[in-house]
Amino acid sequence: MYNPRACHIFAAESLPSGASPTKTYAKDSWLSRAYLNSLMYRLRPIITFFLLSLALYVSGQQRMVVTYRTVSADNRPVDIEAFLFESVDEQPHFPGGDGAMMKFINRERRYPARAYREGIEGRVLCSFVVTPDGTITAPEVIRGVEESLNKEALRIINRMPRWVAGKIGDTKVPVYCILAIPFRR
Repeated sequence: MYNPRACHIFAAESLPSGASPTKTYAKDSWLSRAYLNSLMYRLRPIITFFLLSLALYVSGQQRMVVTYRTVSADNRPVDIEAFLFESVDEQPHFPGGDGAMMKFINRERRYPARAYREGIEGRVLCSFVVTPDGTITAPEVIRGVEESLNKEALRIINRMPRWVAGKIGDTKVPVYCILAIPFRR
């Protein structure tokens, strides 16, 4: 800890006999009390803003809900409300994790013959909702590559086992997810 008296004594002891100290170590230090006080005074608005922003973010974190329009089995339009993937406390996941999901995709994927022959490659970006019981509903292609690859990506998603549902607190909730299915020769 800083002790100005000790610094003053040290400075006085290092002077030749008969000389009086005009400056002390404490006054020359860039860590002097006056410098630190002025620095804290200038930084106070920034620190206050940062702490208030952090408090508002933690306490008022909003849950984003999307309304997902899909078609039911009897061809009626149905709206499903689901939380965005980033808005839940615990995100839904494939049983066994991402590695198990990639193994499943690689095992299930059947590259369409015509697309393979023509060298068509890419990633089909799909969306779906994981319901509170873990089933996957309403899969759709967001950004496709080619029609046969798009259909194959939807087939893979429809064949997936139940996922571990997403949660807010201890409550399981429907969650809107996006997944890319890769096709490479």
